[in-house]
Amino acid sequence: MLRDALTRYSHRQLLLFFSIALLVFYGCILLFSDPTPEFLEDVAVFHRKWELLEHGELPYIDFNYPYPPLSLPILALPGFLSESVEGFFVVFSLEILVFTLISIALTMKISDRMGLDSRSVGLLYFVLTMIYFEESVKKFDIIVVVTVLSALYLFFEKRYSACYLFLVVGTLIKVYPVFLIPVLLLFQFTSEDRDVRKSGAWCLAVLTVSAFVICSILASALSPEIFLNQLFDQTERGFQVESTIGVLANLLGTLGLMDTAIEFEAYTHIVVSPLCDLLQDSWNLVLYTSMAISYLVIWKYLSAPCAVDGRCSKLVKCLVFVILGMLLVHRVFSTQYLLWLLPLAAILIYCRGDRKRENIAGIGCITVLVLSLMYIYFGWTFGYSQPLVLTMIVVRNTVLWIMFIVIVSDMLCRDIGGSERSLYHLY
Repeated sequence: MLRDALTRYSHRQLLLFFSIALLVFYGCILLFSDPTPEFLEDVAVFHRKWELLEHGELPYIDFNYPYPPLSLPILALPGFLSESVEGFFVVFSLEILVFTLISIALTMKISDRMGLDSRSVGLLYFVLTMIYFEESVKKFDIIVVVTVLSALYLFFEKRYSACYLFLVVGTLIKVYPVFLIPVLLLFQFTSEDRDVRKSGAWCLAVLTVSAFVICSILASALSPEIFLNQLFDQTERGFQVESTIGVLANLLGTLGLMDTAIEFEAYTHIVVSPLCDLLQDSWNLVLYTSMAISYLVIWKYLSAPCAVDGRCSKLVKCLVFVILGMLLVHRVFSTQYLLWLLPLAAILIYCRGDRKRENIAGIGCITVLVLSLMYIYFGWTFGYSQPLVLTMIVVRNTVLWIMFIVIVSDMLCRDIGGSERSLYHLY
C-alpha cells in the first residue's frame, strides 16, 4: 500500500517533502535546544579548534587536531560567518542539513540506477536520517558519506578516475573511505570486461603514486614524527564503550567478574579493565588480519558467477560488509559512525525484492539507531555501567553482529543459480 502511494509522487516531490521535514526539524532543534557545551558536544570542540586557528596557531603542530586536513574547510564557513559558539552551531548544522539532503538525493539516484524501488529506498533512508538528525547536525560524518555516495554513483557510470578522486577527498576528511577503495578495485579486477580490468590496474597505479605523494607532502609539512603520530593515532587508543571489546569488558565488570572503570579520553569514553589491557597491544594484529580476510572473502564472492543479486548489488553488499565489519572490530565505535552505513544499508535492503526481508531489515536498522540514541542519553545521565543502559548497547551490538553474520553467510553460501536482478547489466 505504501509503495503504491509513493509511486504517485516524483523524485522531486519526495525530495521537496524530505527537505521541508528536515527544515522543520532543524528549526525545532534551534528553537527548543539549550546550546550548552553538553548539548553542542563536537561542535563546541570544533569551535575551540577554530578559535585556535584564528589566533594563528597551526593544527597538528601547535595544538592537537584529530582529523585529516581537508576537514578544516568544513570548519571555515561557520567560523567566518559567526562570532560565538551558538552562531557557529547554527551555520555548521545548516551546512550538515544541506549535505544530508544531498545524501538522500544521491541514495535515490543510485537506487534508480540499479533498477531498485528508489522511492522506498529514499523513504527508508530519510526515516533513518530523521531518527538520528539531532545528533548528526553536530558531526561532519555526513559530508564524508556524500563523497562515498558520489564515488559509488560515478563508479556505476564507469567514471573511475572521478570516483577514486571523491574517495581520496573523503579519506582526507575522515579516514574510513580508504578502506572502500580495495573493494572497488577488486570489483574491477574480477570483471569479465577486459577494459574494466585494465582501468582497475591503471587506477591502482595512480592511487599508489598519489598516496606516496600525499604522504610525502604531509610528512614534509608536519615533520615525519608528527605525521606518523597522526597516522597511527587511532590504532593506539583504548577500547571505547560502544566497541565490541569495550561492551564485553563493561558487561563482565557489571557482573562482578572483573574490575572495570570508564575514563574520558580523547573526546570519548574508554573502558579500562584487565581484558582491555590484555588485548591492547595485540588488537592491531586482529584488526589488520580481519581486514585482510574481509578482502579475501570479497574477492571470492565477486569472482563467482553472478547470483540472484546483480553485480551492482554485490558491490553494495561488499561495501556494507567492510564498513560493518570494521565498526564491529575496531577499538572505537561511536554511534555517529553508523551514518557511514545507513544509505548503503537502505539500498542493500531493497536489492532482494523480498518484502518480508525488507521489513525485518528495516526494523533492525531502526532498532539499532533508537537503542544507540537511548544509550547516549541514558549513558550521560546514569552512567555507562548502569545495567539497563548496558543492556541497550549489548542488544544493539548483538543486532549488528546478527546482520553481519547474515551478510557473511549470504556471501559465502550463495548458490550461483538465478538471474541478474539489476536492470543494468553493466559488467
